[in-house]
Amino acid sequence: MKRGKKIVSILMCMLLSICMMPAKQEFVKAAYSSATDVSITVTYRGDSANYGKVQYSLDGTAFTDLTTATVSVANGQNLYLKLVPNEGYQADLAGIHYQDAIVGDVALSTDSTGVAGGLTGQNGYKVTDNVTAVTISDIEFRQDNGGNNGPQGSNHALIRLTGPAGDWAVNPMVRDDYDTVSENGATGSYARYAYTVSVSVNDSQRTRAMNQYHKNSDLTEYEEQTVAYNPNGDGSTVAINLFTNWGNRIEEIHINGVEYPVPINFDNRNEWLNAFTDQGINLVIPNVSVSTTTDGNGNEVYEVEVKVRPITEEECFIGNFLWTNDSEHFDPEITGVYNDQYIGHSRLELLSVTFDDGRETKTMSIDQLIDENGHETYPFVHFQLDRENIGTGAKMSEMVIPEGSWVTMKIEPEYGYQVKSFELGSQSIQIGETSVFSFKIGKGNFHIGAHVEKQSDDTKVETEAVKEAGIQLAEGTLDAGSARLYVEDADVSDEKAAEFDEYAEENGYAISAILDINMSQVFFKGTGNSDDVWANPMEELETPAQIGLELEGYHGETISLLHNIHDGDEYEEIPLTYDEELDMYIGEVSGFSNFAIAEKEITNSHPAPKTGDHAPIVPALLLFAFGLGLETYAVLRKMNQA
Repeated sequence: MKRGKKIVSILMCMLLSICMMPAKQEFVKAAYSSATDVSITVTYRGDSANYGKVQYSLDGTAFTDLTTATVSVANGQNLYLKLVPNEGYQADLAGIHYQDAIVGDVALSTDSTGVAGGLTGQNGYKVTDNVTAVTISDIEFRQDNGGNNGPQGSNHALIRLTGPAGDWAVNPMVRDDYDTVSENGATGSYARYAYTVSVSVNDSQRTRAMNQYHKNSDLTEYEEQTVAYNPNGDGSTVAINLFTNWGNRIEEIHINGVEYPVPINFDNRNEWLNAFTDQGINLVIPNVSVSTTTDGNGNEVYEVEVKVRPITEEECFIGNFLWTNDSEHFDPEITGVYNDQYIGHSRLELLSVTFDDGRETKTMSIDQLIDENGHETYPFVHFQLDRENIGTGAKMSEMVIPEGSWVTMKIEPEYGYQVKSFELGSQSIQIGETSVFSFKIGKGNFHIGAHVEKQSDDTKVETEAVKEAGIQLAEGTLDAGSARLYVEDADVSDEKAAEFDEYAEENGYAISAILDINMSQVFFKGTGNSDDVWANPMEELETPAQIGLELEGYHGETISLLHNIHDGDEYEEIPLTYDEELDMYIGEVSGFSNFAIAEKEITNSHPAPKTGDHAPIVPALLLFAFGLGLETYAVLRKMNQA
């Protein structure tokens, strides 16, 4: 490209960038004076997102479900927000906070400014003009049983979680060192409140976690919920199921004033581990007499008192972790929010688990641990693969397993992606066969830190005969990982060099260098070093690939590659086309081995370059040139050299 054309291209790109910049916002006292993206952060308690939602409006009348992290407000518009519970539910203001830069942090339960009334009213709360960030935290929607008989079913039970004052329920025993995730210790979500238990009767649905302890106010909040269940046998007894967080320990149980023994011995590791399910602990209290006490709506009343405390670091002996490759619900390219349990653009496969069952150390494949219906067949390792979250439809996988166990997983990235890093805090990681990682389980709660990111096909050049190189594959050539083109001086015998010279002379060429050009499908090992890869050599391609070579000392002469097919007895001539703007020779290849750079009708001698220093590597630039056009490539290359 001529110098003048390069300058024009650069100026056009600069002008385009300036035109795309957002206009500078001028702060005024009226409505928004220019289009503004308002960041809205929403968090829920427990699974309350299944029982309601947040909506927004730009005119105060037409409301839309909030599904993105930002809302664009145009010049002159206003932003309204409101909490919308599902039918049969209501927003519980206790614990919900609204915050922005103008009104500050507002606790809805004690609000006198109108924020709470607006958020729960039909017309919504009007956000103060020019606010750019809003947070609504700890939203909870509760079942509204006032005046209703509860869900339809043969029997109905009102579960009322209760207890005396003091340290009966989750209480001030929640210590400061449980507020944040610990690298080595048991962890839990106790910074603002702590859940006690969910309850079900026989085959009923489980209630939401009831009885929260609010650490900031040192208050315990009880609640009640109605469930529908089918009776047992003669209908004289029911089974009460108690479900609590995996980091809790249940010490006493009373139902309708009667004390029942805790079904497991928490000092017995095997019993404790065997009670794990669905990210928590499930205990069954059988043969509880059907309550003869009813409420005003005819529901049987069960007053449940459960003494619970968080486990200590010394008591914790399991690791509990989550992972997902559900792109619809967790891909930041779709949701706009990064989630550290998301391993995207990959095929995930749990291969095996090595663990101590209390008697011996076992290594079992997943096929040995689950039956044809996906149910666990061994009691001391709990996991669920692709468990669907009721309400959101999100698919998660989870495992609860003794500390010190080893988990082996295959993480094969899609084509154009690589595992750039793999971290689990201070836990050990071992690298096995291609895309196979094994990691040691520590105590506590954690997510798999495998970061899968975009990766273009790239090149490694180690010869002075070639300054730069690039490759572009035909669509569908690879379905995983990325391609890497290797270009280096070939180590050939005198006999092979003579064969090359003889073939070149017969076809009117003179050879300046013999190169080893090969391509591999590569998978990064997640160490942070792009040279640390598993490489799968590709000797043949079903569909030819384009390669580009910037040759030292050649700028437009007639050049071809003389290919020694499979380094055997056959040769082929591959004509190269010179691209003046790229200063590269481009051709198609379908196989890789040794190639000679050969010039037709030599008028000036070109001695063979010496080998030695590494040539510069230009990942993705040639691909850009092929895909985006020469003008764009010229600008990128000029910027890269600046």
